[in-house]
Amino acid sequence: MHFYIDDRIGRIYVGKPGPLGTILSVLIVGLLLTVLLIMLLGAFLVFLPLVVLLVTVAIVVGLLRIYFQGPPRG
Repeated sequence: MHFYIDDRIGRIYVGKPGPLGTILSVLIVGLLLTVLLIMLLGAFLVFLPLVVLLVTVAIVVGLLRIYFQGPPRG
């Protein structure tokens, strides 16, 4: 990998991570995924009652429209 600084080419040498680096990387990724999962579940639990309320209101409004229209005329 190369990068340019002041018209010079610098080199970055990246070594293979050791066992400790690998373990720490896996733990950090796992921790971030756990936090993301908790946030997604929290959002789901917040919006679930809202969706149930909207569906219930839609059903009640539909039934009230049928009730107030009266019997079909023919």
